[in-house]
Amino acid sequence: MVKLLGKTIRQLSEELKLSKQAINQRINSINGFRSKHTYKVKNHLEIDNQGVKMLANFDKQKRQERQPNRQAENDKDKNIDQILLKQLDVKDQQIANLQQA
Repeated sequence: MVKLLGKTIRQLSEELKLSKQAINQRINSINGFRSKHTYKVKNHLEIDNQGVKMLANFDKQKRQERQPNRQAENDKDKNIDQILLKQLDVKDQQIANLQQA
């Protein structure tokens, strides 16, 4: 019988300095993770090496997913700022014209 070398949720939580609940939340948030990367050994669940890598890089992956959204929001904000500055220039000209009259 070939023994797979995986890590338990407890070992992984100590290694990543996260709670066991946080590890379980990560496992549950990845579709199909339990069926592909976990197996039972006696009374505990073990995670294979590929699953360990996925969980270790979970935060990095989430940040990369959010990064394009932030860039789009920043671009949108810059466009709004430019429009508002143009409107202020027009209003300043209107006020100057009224003061001259």
